[in-house]
Amino acid sequence: MALVALLLVMGCGSLLQAELIPIGYVSIDTAVPIGGIDTIGVGNLTGLIYGCSVPAGFQVCTDLTFSGGVTFQFQVGASVITEVVPLSADLGPGLYDPPEFQFLDSETLLSATFTGSVSPTNLDLVLADNSMASVTASPAIISTPLTPGDPLTVLEINAISAAVPEPDYRWACLAIGLIGLNLRHRIRAVGPR
Repeated sequence: MALVALLLVMGCGSLLQAELIPIGYVSIDTAVPIGGIDTIGVGNLTGLIYGCSVPAGFQVCTDLTFSGGVTFQFQVGASVITEVVPLSADLGPGLYDPPEFQFLDSETLLSATFTGSVSPTNLDLVLADNSMASVTASPAIISTPLTPGDPLTVLEINAISAAVPEPDYRWACLAIGLIGLNLRHRIRAVGPR
């Protein structure tokens, strides 16, 4: 019966829809800024200059600030060494090669994973039809690990926008489903007559 109530609510109206929104990238940049040094590059592609573009796919028009760090895994002999390196400063829109993310190219990098958060979480987006929308996002940045074989990944956030049906009957449908569930339990409690 609980399943019936859930299906009734889902059929009555759209619930909140989650959508991954691209906000930038991280990459393994070789020979930056000088030979023998590699780094993890970070691109914050938000705001009016770097984002706000439907064709490029970076549609966030709000200037976001990234904070966080990189978890490195290096092969050292037979051991795997893990090192967590935080950003020394938050990153606004732009392209960066943070010096704290540099490492010798002679080191055997297994993976590098950027983790972090964004601020603010209320965003303005440009949509495919060039209209604007406002959404609220989770502050957590979603990223996959970088490896020498896969040296570029897109950074995303989970934006939640309310899809409002016309009219919005989802609360009424939920109430009807719960009342039906309650009545079923009461009928079972009384038993057959």
